[in-house]
Amino acid sequence: MLAGENPINQTVDPCEKTIINQTLPGHMFGGSVTISIQQINGVVGAQIIGTGLGPNPVTNQIMGPIIFGIYGFGARESLGSGR
Repeated sequence: MLAGENPINQTVDPCEKTIINQTLPGHMFGGSVTISIQQINGVVGAQIIGTGLGPNPVTNQIMGPIIFGIYGFGARESLGSGR
């Protein structure tokens, strides 16, 4: 979890099996992350795409994959259940 005020706008679309996090002014990172739950050949997984520019690029590059990998697993478990 991020410390301090790091506001985001989150859109969850269970029909499309997507979660989009868009940072708002004042967030320590800038940009968006889209988590899409996909099923290919019977295997359910999460595709995670992050984009953006912000004041903490090194921290974002190191911590982003860890944090959003955990979120992707959770999303796959909840959104992927309606296969």
